[in-house]
This record gives sequence, C-alpha cells and structure tokens, in this order.
Amino acid sequence: MAKRQLGLSKAKKRQKTESGSTGPSNVLKEPVSAENVTIELPASVSDDEFVQLKSLYSKYKSEQNELILNGVIHECDRLIRNEDSQKTPAFFYALYSNSLLELINYRDPSEVGDLIDLSLEKVILGIEVFPENIELQFQTSKVLLNQVMHQLGELKELKHTKSYDLEKDLARALSAFEKAETSSEIQDNFQLYNEETFETIKLFDEILEVVDNFGKSNLDNDSDEEEEDKDVQEEDSNVPESIQNIRESDEFNQWWRDHVIKFYKVLQKQDKKPEKLYKTVCFNLGQSYLKEAEEPANIFTTLKYDDSFTDSEINGLDEATAQAIGIELFQTAINYLRQSWDDEDVSTWVNLSESLISLGNLHELESEDQTKCYAEAEKILVRANNVTNGKYKDILDNLLEE
Repeated sequence: MAKRQLGLSKAKKRQKTESGSTGPSNVLKEPVSAENVTIELPASVSDDEFVQLKSLYSKYKSEQNELILNGVIHECDRLIRNEDSQKTPAFFYALYSNSLLELINYRDPSEVGDLIDLSLEKVILGIEVFPENIELQFQTSKVLLNQVMHQLGELKELKHTKSYDLEKDLARALSAFEKAETSSEIQDNFQLYNEETFETIKLFDEILEVVDNFGKSNLDNDSDEEEEDKDVQEEDSNVPESIQNIRESDEFNQWWRDHVIKFYKVLQKQDKKPEKLYKTVCFNLGQSYLKEAEEPANIFTTLKYDDSFTDSEINGLDEATAQAIGIELFQTAINYLRQSWDDEDVSTWVNLSESLISLGNLHELESEDQTKCYAEAEKILVRANNVTNGKYKDILDNLLEE
C-alpha cells in the first residue's frame, strides 16, 4: 500500500522534565483551591458530585477556559482522595486522565512528559477497576499515543542520539484501541465512535507523518532538487532504526486505513449519522486512496505516452496492470469523496471533480468512460467556478482543452 495522505501535523515540540515524580503536587504547580474556583452550573444539574463534575467538564470543553479546567482537575483530585474506588464511576477516570492531557495546552513544554505520565496513571487506575470499559480502553490508547508523540519530540531535540523502540510503543497504543473496538462489538455499544475517538486515530496519523518526515530538515527549502535529495539522505542516515523500520513497512499505514474503514462502517450503520464526522471520515479515506493511486497512474502515463521510455515495466507493473490498479483505486477514492460532499464547502466539490479527471485520464482516449468522467467533472467545476467568482477557472479551462 502506498503512503496515504497524512495528518495535520499539529504536534508541538515537547521536552520532558528531569523530575521523575508523577505526583500532582509536582506537576500541577500552584493547584487551584476550591475558594478560587466558583463556576455556576445549571440549576438542573444533579446533586451527585460526579454528575456535577461531568457538567463542569462539558462546560470546559465548550468554552476552553483554563480556569474551568483547573477547577475540574481540583475536583478530580479531591474526589479520588475521598471516594471509595469501588463506588467511583468509570467515566471519572477517563475524564481525569483527559483533563490532564488538556492541561498540556496551558503549561510549559517542560511539564508535558510528567502530565502525560500522570494522565496514564489515572486511566490505569480506572482499568484496574473496570477492565472491560470501552471509554477507558480508548482513553488508554489516546494517552499512549500522546506519549509516543512526546518521545518523538525528545528524539528530535537530542538529534536522534537516544535509543527508542517506537514500534513496541505504537503496538501497545494500537492494541488498547483494538481492545476498545472488540469491547464495543461484544457489548454492542458504539456510542463512543464519536469525534473525540476519531481524534485518537488522527493523532496516530500525525505520528506517522512525523515519522515519515523525521530528520528531513529541509523539506520546505527552495534549494536545488538534487542538492536537497543529498541533504535529506545524509540526515536520514542518523535516523533511529525503529523509525526506519516503520518507514519501510506498510504495517502501520495499513492499520490506519483498516481502522478508519471500521470506524466508517460503524457510522454508516447508525440511523442518525453524525454528519460532520461522517463526511470527515469519508474525506480521509478518499484522500488515502487518491494517494495510493498516484504511483500506478504515473506508471501508466509513462508507459503509454512517453515515447522516450523503452522499458515495458516500472516497479513490476506493465501498462495494462498499472491502468487497472489505478482505475480501481480512483474509483474507490471517488466513492468516499462523493460521501464527503458538503453543499457548504466548495473544496469538497473540487476534490471530487479533480479525482474524476484523474480517473478519466486513465481510461482510453475519447472512450465512453473517459467522456463520462470529464463531463461530470466539468459540471461540478462550472458550478464551483460560478459560486467562487472564477476561482477555479484555470482547472476548468485545462479540462475543456482536453
């Protein structure tokens, strides 16, 4: 499987503090006292302290306010000290763990490592009491992936001198995610197939992008292409073995696609699909197949139209095989991109149109299939061009010239 379109690379550079302690007093500097956190909740909220905590956390998620988050963590710390673990609900541990991850957004990079460790400690406490809880299993995967991203940041800072078994840690994180999927199926409970859980898959996607670009310091430079390739190769020679292994294997890329497809199928079965999330998942899958289609499409184009190229195969593919593989991949991509169509987002129209053009390019010249692809692409582009006052005129003109 070719490299699929990867994530947004949102991860910040992170440094781990020298302190090995994971105690709240060491990580959560200047803890907020109850007197300093006075946040009104709706009158309808239950007197149950855990229900109140959940409402407070929801308020934080909607407002993204550090003061509210500090209040959530203060309450979590108080409750975990005072309550019997057997009476503490499972969601509490996931909420506490995730709140500590959220705190990373407001703290110095030197505190990141300890906050992740503390977050992992809380979710493990929950797993010990509720080993089959789906939310805690998904949360475990999320924390472990954050830990991997942090370790990658450390490797960059240390100029690759640190030994790190990335494959082992990734496998551990993905295993936790798979356990959550299995538990969902056994319990017939798919409520947690939501945006927050999909963010965990996206985090894994971002990790793969970091791995793919690890050590390539001049990706954005405008230097001579030959010199750039030389620089990248020299940098890559120092990349840790585990990162090289992941680059050279399709195992983790395939895992990403397989589990996004599984996520897609769960959403597809729901009577009332979360429309925004569903379209996002479809878009990601469409982009993945488009990326994979690039190689066979380029091979077909070279073998069929480049008279200066005399070989009959490239990378083991002849003209007919490359054409068939490319067509199948583009058709799959288009199927997902149709489902990602958003009447309010013109870019989704253009993505579909360009994919139809690429598919048409693989069909025989002036064939019925090619004409059909180009006609649909033209119809979409005309509409997009009209709505955007000519933004896509160049793409449309190029298509009409064909």
